[in-house]
Amino acid sequence: MVSYQLSRQSKHFEVIRYNHCMDLLKDIAALLITNPTNIRYLTGFIGVATEEREVFALLTQDQLFLFTNSLYLEAARKLSNPTNPTNNPIKCVEISRENPLSKKLAKISQEEKIKRLGFEENDLTVAEFLKLKKELRGIRLIPTKNRIEDLRIIKRDDEIKNIRQAAKITDECFDFILGKIRI
Repeated sequence: MVSYQLSRQSKHFEVIRYNHCMDLLKDIAALLITNPTNIRYLTGFIGVATEEREVFALLTQDQLFLFTNSLYLEAARKLSNPTNPTNNPIKCVEISRENPLSKKLAKISQEEKIKRLGFEENDLTVAEFLKLKKELRGIRLIPTKNRIEDLRIIKRDDEIKNIRQAAKITDECFDFILGKIRI
């Protein structure tokens, strides 16, 4: 069973996040997002295996694309997520061995007229980079660092509330355990 979660937030924060996300694209036409935590932050998609590449995302000025295989496509399509920074529906793109990410990305890059594509330099493997470089001829691949991580540092009201609740539960558990310890 595929697990996924939709993040909820206020309209005010959606506008703030949209503006910050557009700042992410200031020197590039699009950003390829490969870090699962960053993908979850922007889309709400939570896969099953943290060590597997189950999903990729592409952020453009007016669209957020989610690339995944057929196993996760249904869950991805359910992400009519209000956290999407473009405020347009997330566009799901099926990838497979026959139609890998690099080919689908090349097609979308051509349609969207992307000439400068940013990627998360700390997360993309050398093998993935070489496949992209081979398939995306004529597109300049620009390494980026911590663009989404810097955005994630700013906590929403609901995130602060959840952190406080988690701390409270932890304190209660610790107090319970202290009551059981005999010296």
